[in-house]
Order: sequence, then C-alpha cells, then structure tokens
Amino acid sequence: MPFDAMLSAELLEVPPPRLLMTACHLEDQPAAADVVLRTAYIPRPLEWGPGHPAAPAPDWVDLTATDIPALARQLAP
Repeated sequence: MPFDAMLSAELLEVPPPRLLMTACHLEDQPAAADVVLRTAYIPRPLEWGPGHPAAPAPDWVDLTATDIPALARQLAP
C-alpha cells in the first residue's frame, strides 16, 4: 500500500505542517511534501554495497541527517 500522507495527518489529528516524514528512501517523500508535511532524509551509505553511494537528497527535502541523533539535534530549539 503506498504511503498516504494526508491520511496520516488526519488519523493523528495533527496539521500536516506539524508532521515530519523521515525516511531512508526518497520514494514516499514527494507525497509527503505535496500535502505540506516536512521531510527529512537519512541516507544509508552502505545500502547498495561498498562503492555505491546513497542517493543525494533533492533540494526540496527540508532536512538531511546522517542518523536519528543528528536529526534530533537539527530539530532541537
């Protein structure tokens, strides 16, 4: 089942701009951005094996981090 960003916001009863879609893959990120969810990308450098770097984050991704603690530091006030 494909990711439904608006349904996620409705089920959580949270306005879309207050949600952050975080993923290691970029396939679901456009759907999140289309309904105004913020987006975060955490590439997995060894996902495709040695010598095959992770895809770079597109310009429209709001945040990019190396791991969850790094993302949390970016989100901290």
